Amino acid sequence: MIGALEVLSDRDGAVVFGLVANDVLYAQMIEHLQAALGMSYAARLEHQLSRLDAARLFIDCSGLEAYEFPARNAIGRVLMTQRKRVASVSMLVRNRVVELGMQALAATPGGTMQVVSSRSDFVAELDRAAPLARRYV
Repeated sequence: MIGALEVLSDRDGAVVFGLVANDVLYAQMIEHLQAALGMSYAARLEHQLSRLDAARLFIDCSGLEAYEFPARNAIGRVLMTQRKRVASVSMLVRNRVVELGMQALAATPGGTMQVVSSRSDFVAELDRAAPLARRYV
């Protein structure tokens, strides 16, 4: 359902995510993305993508301080296996370590992912893709 965001969390971090337009998925990662939390989100992301044809993903990692490699790898595997269903991925990062990890993920073959550090650019692109998204996030 559009605008119904889900929250997955553990004691160190959280992921808030959901559909913000017919083909636009939004996620916000907060604090520390532990392996189990990242894998749980990856499973939910795969489920969401299985119901869409050409999804555009917007992932706000600006509040992410650190992540565990299994979490990042699980999300990366979903993006690779579901790449036919992913039209584009835009990630907002602020932390240099997180940025380097996401840049590595974006460098995969057939990459449809861009990593940006400008919140205004990220928000402008999200607004173009899903004009009502700010109502939900």
